[in-house]
Amino acid sequence: MQSKKQQKYKPPNLDEEQKKNKHHDEDDDDDDEEDEEEIQQKKKKKKSSKKKKEEKKDEEEEDEAIHEDDKYNIKNALHPTAVLFTIAFKAGAAFLYLFGGTLLQDQLIFISVVLLMSFDFWTVKNITGRLLVGLRWWSDYDEEGNEIWRFESPDLRKFKANLVDKSFFWTSQLAITIFWIFFLVKNIISFGFYWGVLDFIGFTLSSVNLYGFYKCSGEHQDKVKKMRNQFIAKGVAGMIS
Repeated sequence: MQSKKQQKYKPPNLDEEQKKNKHHDEDDDDDDEEDEEEIQQKKKKKKSSKKKKEEKKDEEEEDEAIHEDDKYNIKNALHPTAVLFTIAFKAGAAFLYLFGGTLLQDQLIFISVVLLMSFDFWTVKNITGRLLVGLRWWSDYDEEGNEIWRFESPDLRKFKANLVDKSFFWTSQLAITIFWIFFLVKNIISFGFYWGVLDFIGFTLSSVNLYGFYKCSGEHQDKVKKMRNQFIAKGVAGMIS
């Protein structure tokens, strides 16, 4: 008779199974941690975008509130001293031009108005323009001796213009330019060449400043558009991912 070999029963190795289960559990835990990190990152992105929208909304509401009260109320200005200096030299020059004849001789009026307009030109170009609207321009020369105009606009993440500051700056700059244009044309028609020369000096100084800041403002608007496009692109990319 052939003897049948009895196969011995081998109990499963519990230690190996526990290790395998533990390894699978660790992989699952790692996957869960990665999912949680992705969720947290998405939440952070949503919070940051929501915060930016809220800040922008608050700025717009603040500007609207100032506009409703009075955008020419100097009490609401962020830089009231700069606003006063922006207006003072222009107002002084215009007052002397119109009413200085009752107190001063024509030569003194001429010199005083030129000095006041020169002070205004330098102050607005180098100080108050940067404080009130965050803009600056200057002229430079290249190696060949050609004049180059340079324009500087603010970093939108750091500079926030106040509505009252902007209103006083642009209105005063435009008003004084129109003032000198009006009297320049008037004196040319009436052959008042003496005062016409003074009008021309005042118009040149004020219009050059106005043009320079207008060009800076154009570059500033380009920056705003670029930032908006980048913000929209990031938002769309975040939604897709």
